[in-house]
Amino acid sequence: MRVIWPISVRLWLGSSSDPAYRIFFMISGVGMLVCTYLYMCIWVYTGEVNAKRVREHYLRAVLRQDIAYFDKVGAGEVATRIQTDTRAYPILVTCILVAHGWIF
Repeated sequence: MRVIWPISVRLWLGSSSDPAYRIFFMISGVGMLVCTYLYMCIWVYTGEVNAKRVREHYLRAVLRQDIAYFDKVGAGEVATRIQTDTRAYPILVTCILVAHGWIF
């Protein structure tokens, strides 16, 4: 950042017809696009891995229940509950991180 800022200020204050001005900001824009795309891909991957981990722990906890628990629950209801409860998990984690200001 210390290197890019003075260069961008000099280019910004310089003439707009200078080709270096256009090239610098075009490369900066493309670089920002690539970095943001990679950031979001990594964030989505991390959220999905965490959701999978939560799903596995949830299933282990359900399978440790007493057998009478399954008399009250329908045939596919356990799998449906696991899926619906963990589907919102990555969104919830993202909202918490944004609320605390850790992600901008």
